[in-house]
Amino acid sequence: MKLSPERTEDVDFLVSIFTHPRIWPWVSEDGQRTEGYRPIIHPRVHYLRLDDRGVIAFRAVGAVMYESHVAMLPGVRSDDFACACVRWMWDNTEARKLTANIPARNRAAIAYARRAGYTQEGRITGAFLSRGKLHDMIMMGVSKCLKQQ
Repeated sequence: MKLSPERTEDVDFLVSIFTHPRIWPWVSEDGQRTEGYRPIIHPRVHYLRLDDRGVIAFRAVGAVMYESHVAMLPGVRSDDFACACVRWMWDNTEARKLTANIPARNRAAIAYARRAGYTQEGRITGAFLSRGKLHDMIMMGVSKCLKQQ
């Protein structure tokens, strides 16, 4: 497995991963359709590719904070890749804080974020609509240097 993240802006690849039938239900809310989905291509959005098996996206939400999104095909073991992506962000961007808001029902994604170094920093109640119900979001984060806080 290639652990060195490769930045990509390949729209066709990104669409194929994010709209995959086993990924889309976890990254979309009720009513969102795959038709017409297009990823944001911008200098402050970084898509780090794991071969043809997935991507971790980081979108700037401030000067030093980036929101993370993971989309890996089923069966892909990518813990080392996730840690490599966090290091890539520290080494190649101005990022000092990475965050992820994960639906509370997605226990696998929460565990994955923890293995990549994220910790739970909060909870947003009733913020994600799935299967006709509102679900809480777990706020996760990792900082480049905790001593700076």
